[in-house]
Amino acid sequence: MDVLKLVKEEKREDGDNRQWLAVDPAVVYPAMLDYFTRALKDPTVAASIPGQYRPRVVSLSMGAITMAGQKTKPDTREGRAQVLDLARLVFTELLHVAIEHKPMGIHILKNEAWKL
Repeated sequence: MDVLKLVKEEKREDGDNRQWLAVDPAVVYPAMLDYFTRALKDPTVAASIPGQYRPRVVSLSMGAITMAGQKTKPDTREGRAQVLDLARLVFTELLHVAIEHKPMGIHILKNEAWKL
């Protein structure tokens, strides 16, 4: 998964040597949920998930992934937050790998529909 296609680089003039990336949750979360769905169906995709997170991702059910994409069901809020938090962790690790573990900063754009 090319996570760099999901973010926009930000230029900062404050002397910070990190690579700053703007992240829109409305772009990242659906892409990550799709990635998780493909990982459950295809062992090749599953193998691309960072090792420490792979067992957690492949143990998800399709129902949990589908539920996490629904933004309006308050009775599933806790389970949704757990799946989206895993998506955030995997996404962040994939970003670190993509920028070769250089220092980075993440500017998360506000999006109330995807608020955890």
